[in-house]
Amino acid sequence: MNLKIDYLGSGGIITNYFCSSTCRHCLYACSPRRGKDYISESVLSEIIDKIKAMHCHSVHVGGGEPFLNPDKLEVVMHGLYHSNIAVEYIETNSSWFRVP
Repeated sequence: MNLKIDYLGSGGIITNYFCSSTCRHCLYACSPRRGKDYISESVLSEIIDKIKAMHCHSVHVGGGEPFLNPDKLEVVMHGLYHSNIAVEYIETNSSWFRVP
């Protein structure tokens, strides 16, 4: 079976698998034991190209815990902003982060 998707109404980007928590319900088994690697700029660029090719105009950003590396999260946000892709929300388990 060859699945072809031409249109995506909304998508998601996983920035990392490292997380300060170990939630049993986590789909990706993110935890403090996972590597601290973060999405690279080249992979982000490929994902943005694919998102745009699928006529998607908004995504959510998740992981692990994207806020554990604010500098790299800023790069992701910058790339999305300059590609005219809206960010619906950023998944976080950080109790200190609240959207006004």
